[in-house]
Amino acid sequence: MSYGTAQAAYSVGDWMTARALDAFASVIFRGLAVLRALVVLYAVAYVAVWWHDWYGPHPWRLVGPALVLGWSIAWVAVAARRALPRWIVLADVAVGATIGLTAPWTVPDPSLGDPSSWVFFSVLLSGMGAVCALRTRWSLAVMLVLAAAHAVPAYDHRPPILTSTGLLLFICVALRQSIVLLVRVATQADAWLEAVGARARAEAVAAARARADRAHERFLHDTVLNMLAGIGLGGAGRACPPAAAPAVAAQPAPALEAVRSRCRRIVDQVESLLAGSGDAAAGPQADPDANLDGLVAGVVDEALDDGLTVAYRFVRVQRPRWRRPARGGTADCPKTLAEEPLPVDVAAALAAAVREALTNVRRHAGVAAARVTVVRWLDGVRVRIDDAGVGFDAARFDAAHVDPTPAEGAGPPAGGGGAGDDAGRARLGLRGSVHGRMVDVGGWARILSRPGIGTRVELHWQAAQPAVARSEHGADLRRDYEQAIRRGVGIAVLTGVAVLSLPAIGYRGHARLPAGPLHPIAPVASLLLWAVVAAGALSTVVIIRRRPLDGREALVVLAFVALVILTGATLAPGDEVIRIYDWAGTVAPTVLLLPITVSRPTRQWALAVAVIVGVELAVGLMRLGSQPLDVVRLLGLLYGVSTIQLLVTVAGPVLRATAETTTAAAAMDAELGASQDAAAAIRRDRARRLARLNRDVLPLLRSVGAGGADPREETVRRLCASRARALRRMLSGGGGPAGPLTELETAIDAAEARGAMVVLQVAGELAAVATDVREELVDLLSETLRVAPPGRVTVTLLCDGGEGFISYPAAPGVVAEAGPEPRLAALSALVTRTELDEDNTVVELRWPVSATAA
Repeated sequence: MSYGTAQAAYSVGDWMTARALDAFASVIFRGLAVLRALVVLYAVAYVAVWWHDWYGPHPWRLVGPALVLGWSIAWVAVAARRALPRWIVLADVAVGATIGLTAPWTVPDPSLGDPSSWVFFSVLLSGMGAVCALRTRWSLAVMLVLAAAHAVPAYDHRPPILTSTGLLLFICVALRQSIVLLVRVATQADAWLEAVGARARAEAVAAARARADRAHERFLHDTVLNMLAGIGLGGAGRACPPAAAPAVAAQPAPALEAVRSRCRRIVDQVESLLAGSGDAAAGPQADPDANLDGLVAGVVDEALDDGLTVAYRFVRVQRPRWRRPARGGTADCPKTLAEEPLPVDVAAALAAAVREALTNVRRHAGVAAARVTVVRWLDGVRVRIDDAGVGFDAARFDAAHVDPTPAEGAGPPAGGGGAGDDAGRARLGLRGSVHGRMVDVGGWARILSRPGIGTRVELHWQAAQPAVARSEHGADLRRDYEQAIRRGVGIAVLTGVAVLSLPAIGYRGHARLPAGPLHPIAPVASLLLWAVVAAGALSTVVIIRRRPLDGREALVVLAFVALVILTGATLAPGDEVIRIYDWAGTVAPTVLLLPITVSRPTRQWALAVAVIVGVELAVGLMRLGSQPLDVVRLLGLLYGVSTIQLLVTVAGPVLRATAETTTAAAAMDAELGASQDAAAAIRRDRARRLARLNRDVLPLLRSVGAGGADPREETVRRLCASRARALRRMLSGGGGPAGPLTELETAIDAAEARGAMVVLQVAGELAAVATDVREELVDLLSETLRVAPPGRVTVTLLCDGGEGFISYPAAPGVVAEAGPEPRLAALSALVTRTELDEDNTVVELRWPVSATAA
């Protein structure tokens, strides 16, 4: 995976502004909170060991441990919820420095400066919190301040103070390096997630706009187109004798009033959309099933008003439709019988498809009766519309059938008009308003019919089975986190081994070997052991930089660590097995176990730590006495081995688990953002398209509904039929005079009805022009056609050059500044200029060539 280039952040606390960084900060500080809680437990154990000799006789010395306890509780309470604010980090540094400086009064003198002291662990955790929360230069300054506060009061206690101060600096520097690597991954992940989210939002917006386009087309088909076509046929959509058009003069007054009423209803629906009240579907109700029942019942009532007798029934079935395995259950015994809620858009789609099916019955079936049955299961719904009409060849109207030519010998469904025109209208309705609607909401439709046996339309929707989301982006982020953690551990291992060369060289004289063949090499035994440790560490780091250790390699490393401990114990005399003289048994195991911890599952690395702790106990208990200092040194050794591994695991598996949540949350943000963007884009698209419809088509329907135009007159019928053909061409995607600009079909038809002759010339790929520019072009051209006087109107678009021209006859008395609407010259992406050329008005169009679709 490639995230691209991103700047690494060097302060977890200061840079926690993005999603992956937020998750990373939360994990790191929660890990430190766990370690601080363990320090409190260790301090309690330390006090218990030294109680008889130190704290019991002088209880005031408990002020230091009490301060650690109180401050740690407050620190954990804050860090467990969020990244630490800077003032708490600085206060923690002050508390750590105070604990270090007051150590001579709060710990026994033999333990002063020793790495097994609770003071050392408290100061260390203050430094670790600072390097995680501050920028590099400030974290380095804090490390030096804390190291000085720890070392100065115990300067005379050498070598323990040198060992503990060196460990403090080493652990803080190694942690800082790991933080830098992990923050770099998180920063790059945020940049990558932002890019992925932007692409996902763009795709989601495009898909939502496409769905809205289809819904808009279905709405126009089911309302405006059907009404215009019905008036054009002479019956406003009622069933007509198949032989010829009905006699208009004999149309009774009730039928004429029904036509006008339906025109007014359609105009009201379109105006409702223009006002922004949404689709014609009802809004959500408390009971989704009641919503579906009400919507379908409303459609049935409309059909009754139009003269179709419909028997309607709604049936509830209190079981799943199909027995299928569910998570936590079996096919015969599902886990739950809870009803899946029916989405509002599904209910609206079902009702709209029922309306189209009943319209087809009324217009084509040759009968005046139908039956609608809704069956609601717990996990789905089926709507069935039956009629006993003339039937048709359903294969010709299947959603997958693309041949627009009627099958030879098969006549069109009953109704008047030409066979090709009627078949095209029926196919458009079935594909878009029935099949298309159901597909858009995750359902499907079946149409069963044969000539002479009637028709059955089935609409199905089934609730989807819940699935466990597996994000490939989350897997990529987990993999990058794992790689960064392994690389950070590799650096820590090599740095730790390099630091171990200091005690290996400085304390080589402490090495002891029993009399025998190996006794002469005792002066260099420590150096030889260090060389072996360095070789083993290097080979392990080479592996983990490329991949995690496998099971066999982890066993080899574990055996190697145990052998190093036993060899170090052999070289160390007496009780020095738990002092820095025995660096191979005290410090090396903590460093060498890290590759296993970051490579193997929790159970395996925990078992490896338990094995090493057991070896340390076996070696230490045989060589140590019962003095409190020996006991706390052994406890400190075990604490150090265990907690360092725990810190790495907190920053490892938890980060890997967080990666999935991070990407899922980013995807949810992208989805929510896309929904908002899509809603705004759909509102703009709907306003533009319905405004065109309001200019080109609605005036005719308004006139019919208000009584200004008589649908029985031949002129009105021809005009409605012409508008219906233009609208049908627009919805079906071309084939008319508008060419690639199918949205102009109705505007061109209206202009030609006024005596204009429209010529559209398009050079280049119109689809390459950006969507917003194309929409503005359509708006401008539609408005121009509306105001253009009779005569030749020429539209020329040079898509590749980003320019075009509109030419139409100039009205008498028009000056050059007068063009279409003045507002059209201020469009955001188009630049227009209007001038007079002899007897024509010419509108020049220009748009940025860069504003093209990718």
